[in-house]
Amino acid sequence: MAISRKEEARALSADEHALVEKSHHPAVQHLADAELASLVKLLRERRDKAQTEAHRRRRECAARVRQRAPAPRRPMKVRS
Repeated sequence: MAISRKEEARALSADEHALVEKSHHPAVQHLADAELASLVKLLRERRDKAQTEAHRRRRECAARVRQRAPAPRRPMKVRS
C-alpha cells in the first residue's frame, strides 16, 4: 500500500526525509547509476536497522507482559 508524502514527512526525521525524497520522481531520474545503487543500499540498510529495532522492542514488550501476567488458573472440577 502506498504511503503519501505527507505521511512520510510526519513519520521520518529531517535527514531521513531528505534521503527518501531523493528516491521519488523526478529526483530519481537525475541520479547516475552509481548514485542510484548507493542510494538503494543506504535506504535498505536504514530500513533493516529500523525493522530490527521494532522487532527488538516488540520482543521486550511481550516479555514484560509475560512477566506481569499471572499464571492461568485451572478450572475446578464440579462433583455431582
